[in-house]
Amino acid sequence: MNFSQKWFTGLSLVIAPFLVNVLWGVVEGSSADAGNYAFSAKVETYAKAATTNTILLCIILISFLCLGLSYLFQASDASKDSNNPLFGKISSKIWLVVLAIFTGVLSLQMSTIGLYESGKIQEATTVFMISEMLGSAAFLLIGLALIFLGKALRDAKNKLQPSILLHIVSFGMLIFGIVLIIDAFSMGYYSVLGLIGWLGWHLVSIIFGVGILRANVGEWKDGK
Repeated sequence: MNFSQKWFTGLSLVIAPFLVNVLWGVVEGSSADAGNYAFSAKVETYAKAATTNTILLCIILISFLCLGLSYLFQASDASKDSNNPLFGKISSKIWLVVLAIFTGVLSLQMSTIGLYESGKIQEATTVFMISEMLGSAAFLLIGLALIFLGKALRDAKNKLQPSILLHIVSFGMLIFGIVLIIDAFSMGYYSVLGLIGWLGWHLVSIIFGVGILRANVGEWKDGK
């Protein structure tokens, strides 16, 4: 991975989780505050501020793509820097699928706004339900990708430094990856388990990104 890719990866891992969670919280805020997680209620919430929410969903999509690409770069890099490249290769392939799924999820959610505004409320609700089902499938794949990447990072020749950071990141990926997989099979929506897995993964992402940025600063200083 070249120097610019490392900066992109580090910054994306730190910034994207904040943007994704804060902006999605804004989009879904009113229905969540009311404790109403019915698909019809959420579609209505999305459509109440149609233009604003469409823009926010676009920003969320771009942020998630940056986050997913960062993990893809890390998985690919780990596979090239290992005597056992299998786990990194599997993780990178899964991240490609995750990126495609989340692009579909957010595109469908944006389309629900247009359907609702045109009076096609039932169709909008159905499309939103499909997007949520795809999101559950993505949780399963993210969990698997994290577990494989955590193993790949531990197998890499040039390991993440310091060692305590490697342990936190790799075991964090294992733990929250398992949580996301369990939640995906629970077939529920907006569960506490899913929230723990989602936020835990993003916390690990931020820690991972800070570690990469610290290493980049060190390389930059050494190269001056």
